[in-house]
Amino acid sequence: LIKHFTRFICSKYLFIKCLFQFIFKAPAQLSYTSPIGEIRNITLPDGSEVVLNAESTLKFLESNWDEGRVVYLDGKAHFEVVKGSTFSVTTGEYKTSVLGTSFDVDHRYNHFAVYCYSGSVSITKKDEQIDLVAGEKAIMESTHLIKAVLDDMSIERWISGEFHFSSEPLNKVVDELQRQFGIDVVGLRDDHRIYRGYFYKDNLTEALDLVFKPMGYDYKINGDVVTLK
Repeated sequence: LIKHFTRFICSKYLFIKCLFQFIFKAPAQLSYTSPIGEIRNITLPDGSEVVLNAESTLKFLESNWDEGRVVYLDGKAHFEVVKGSTFSVTTGEYKTSVLGTSFDVDHRYNHFAVYCYSGSVSITKKDEQIDLVAGEKAIMESTHLIKAVLDDMSIERWISGEFHFSSEPLNKVVDELQRQFGIDVVGLRDDHRIYRGYFYKDNLTEALDLVFKPMGYDYKINGDVVTLK
């Protein structure tokens, strides 16, 4: 009798547990990752287009999409948002919101920046808010966002594999080289100089020449390791 009673209780428990999990099941989260050396194109449920830079991740809840277009980004991405309800990109403590526009969000480590190419963008963090229109950017300096004019509207050309730098620290340019080509650059001195130039992701040797020759560096390639000298 005790054995049958135990089985009855266990079956009831399993039934209630399954019912609870069915009713309160957490909505599935879709995740897209673009590995080192790859730029990935993603179409969202509303038709908005995302270009995900190498070493970046984009997540969103598909089941809740109609209740609010919200995505979570770690890395860098270009967005072409179709008009509709508010579209938000959450990156750490910052939320970038639009209705329909094209813009970049770049969030890595302690770096955060937003570049607006068309329409308008609103960036919020607690009690801080910055609004951008086409041709403006916001870049984090220290603990606050600074708004400035986009000095080169062609900056979005990275989505086709062209990386332009109008005024970037050399170490950040090297980070992008490593990200796009899957290489490890060693031997970079404590160099705080600013780089102005470009490279294309379809030719490693040409890219290394364009970045390092003007800065006075020579280099040697051994597999996926590039040693500067």
